[in-house]
Amino acid sequence: MKFRDIAIAALVLGAVPATAQQASEATGTARDYGAMSDAELEAALEGLGDAWIDRCEISEPLLAELSTRPAKEDYRSGMLLARMACADRQGAYERAADALAEYEKDFDPLSFLGLGFYLDSRRDDAASALARLERFANTATHETAEALNIDGLQAAATLARKHGREDAFEDLAFRLFQSPLYASVSGEVQSGIAYWALVPAIRANDEALIDEALGQIRNPTSYPDFLALREYEPAWPQIERRVGEHFTAITEAFRHWAAARYENAPHDRDRFSDAAHALYFDGRFEEAAALARKWRERPDAFDTIEEGDAWALNIEAYALDALGRIAEADAVFDRLAELPADENPWVVSFVINRGSRLVGQRRFAEGLEAARLAREVAEEHGNTYARMLVARDHVCALHELGRGEEAGADLAYLRENRVERVTLVVQALLCAGQRDEALAMLIDGIGDERTRAGVIIGLLPEEYDLFYTASLLPRPRDLLATSRELRTAYERWAREIPDTFVPAASRKRVPLDRAR
Repeated sequence: MKFRDIAIAALVLGAVPATAQQASEATGTARDYGAMSDAELEAALEGLGDAWIDRCEISEPLLAELSTRPAKEDYRSGMLLARMACADRQGAYERAADALAEYEKDFDPLSFLGLGFYLDSRRDDAASALARLERFANTATHETAEALNIDGLQAAATLARKHGREDAFEDLAFRLFQSPLYASVSGEVQSGIAYWALVPAIRANDEALIDEALGQIRNPTSYPDFLALREYEPAWPQIERRVGEHFTAITEAFRHWAAARYENAPHDRDRFSDAAHALYFDGRFEEAAALARKWRERPDAFDTIEEGDAWALNIEAYALDALGRIAEADAVFDRLAELPADENPWVVSFVINRGSRLVGQRRFAEGLEAARLAREVAEEHGNTYARMLVARDHVCALHELGRGEEAGADLAYLRENRVERVTLVVQALLCAGQRDEALAMLIDGIGDERTRAGVIIGLLPEEYDLFYTASLLPRPRDLLATSRELRTAYERWAREIPDTFVPAASRKRVPLDRAR
C-alpha cells in the first residue's frame, strides 16, 4: 500500500522540500523531542520534507510531541498517519487499523476508505470490510463519493466471498446501485457495483434493473461467468442479447465506448489502457499492438510511465502473441521487467504475467528465471493471489525441468491458500502429477459456496479467457471428461456455454504451435 502518496495529500502541516543539510539533521540520531522548542520541532519536520512518511520512525514521535503543544493539536492527524505507515511496514496491521479508526473518528471518516479496505484484507476481516462499505453507503455525499475506488470495492467483495458473506455484500451493492450516490462514483466503480448488484436484481425479478445493470457492465471479461453460472439463468436471454453471437455485440460496444472516452481525454492513462484492452477483446490485435507501440516508441515514454501505460503494454505483448509474433512480445515484457519495483510497485502484475507466459509456453528454464524475479517483487508488493501465481509457475517449471523435489514449499503454500483460487492450485497439482488430489479438490471446491463460482469459471473452455495469452499447461477442465462425479457437480451449478457464443477474438488467435 502506498502510504507515502496518500498521506502527503492529507497532511495539514504542508511540509516543504528539505535541503541536504536539513534532511541529514532530521534523519540522524533520535533526539529528545520533549526538550525541543516548537520552532525546533517544526524545523526538524520540515527537514524531512516529503520523506516524512518514509521515515515514520522519526516523524511519528516528532509529530506526537508537537501534537501535545498548545495550539498544535492539528499535528495529531499526521502523527496517526505516520503510525499507520510504520505499523504497516512492520506487519502490525491491527495497530495500523486502530490508528486509522482513531483518525476516522476524530478527523475524516472517508478520505482513507481505500486504506481501510486494504487493512481489512491484510487482517482477513470481512465483517470490518462490510461495515466500512455500509458506513460509506450511509454517510457519503456526492462530494465524498469518489472516496470509494475499485480496488477497495473488489477487496470487500473478495473478503465477503471468502468468508461466506457474499449475499450481504451483494445486497449492499444493490442498495448502492439504486442510491443517488451511484451517479457520483467513478465509472469503474459504477461497473463494479452493477456487477455485484446483478444477482439481487435477478432475485427481485426486475427486468428493468437487470437491463440497467447489464448496461453498466461493459467489460466483456465478465460475461463468460454470466453465461455459464446457473445463478444467472433467469437472465440468460437478456445476457445473451447483450453479448451477441460470438461476443461481437459486447466487444464492439466496449470498443466504441473506450475509444470515445480516450479521444475525449487522451492524457488519461487509464482510458488509454481501456482503449487498448477494448481493441484486444474485439480481436483487433494489430490495432491494439499499434496503439501501445505508438506510446512506447516516444523518446521519454519510460521516464514518465504510469500503471495504465504498463497495462497497455501488457496488452501489446498479448496481442503480439495472438498474432504469433512471440519474440516481439518477449521484448515488450522484458522492457516492463526492467522497471524498478520500488518506484513502481504496480510492476508486480507485469513481472508475474511475464513469468506465467513463459512457463505457459513451455519455456521452462526462462520461465523459472522470470518467476524468481516475480517472487522477489511479489514478496514486497504482491498479495496472496500474486504469490500463488508465482508458486504455481515455480511448481510447473520445476517439475518439467526434473527438479520437482524443490517444489514442496510452493505446493504447501498453494494448498494452504486454496480458498483464494482453487483452480490455480489444481493446475499446479496437475503439473506435479497429483491428478487424484487435483480432482478431489475440484469436487470439494464446487461443493463449497465460497469457492464454487471460481472453480466453475476455471473449468470453462480456454476460449472464454479473453485476457490472458494462450497456455500449454494442463488445465483443470481436462478432468471434466475423466470424472462423472465432477461432471455431475459442474452441471448442477453451471451449463456448457452454447458454441454460438465462442468469442470471435479467441478464434482469430494464432495457435502457439504455429507461432514464430
